[in-house]
Amino acid sequence: MQYFFLEFTCVIDDPKQILRYEPLLANFDSVNVGEKKEITLSLTNTDSTASEIKIIEEPDKDKIKTQIKSAKLGPGESTKLTFELSKKVEAGPLLSGITLEVKDKLSSRITIPISATVLGDSAEEHPAGK
Repeated sequence: MQYFFLEFTCVIDDPKQILRYEPLLANFDSVNVGEKKEITLSLTNTDSTASEIKIIEEPDKDKIKTQIKSAKLGPGESTKLTFELSKKVEAGPLLSGITLEVKDKLSSRITIPISATVLGDSAEEHPAGK
């Protein structure tokens, strides 16, 4: 039997962070298999200079479609970040995330967690015609 010890530090909602988002979790809650659902978050540039948002890592595009209304934000400006859950997502828990940063500012990197509980039978459990 092997054991692993993991230790990490996580800062949530850091007041010095250049990018601020609300709510702190993109939670689809419970959704039925085949149901299309959308969540929109507000993303704000809290820096005193203009910022260009880059997507570093995004969720699986077959499961979650991501759209940023505007990638360029002036000081204090906000934009909408929308996640759309695909109808193809199978039953079970879904945990993902998106990592963003401001261009040329590595310390601005943030990861927004995405979660859902997909209810119902998956297509694999009940193939068509059976």
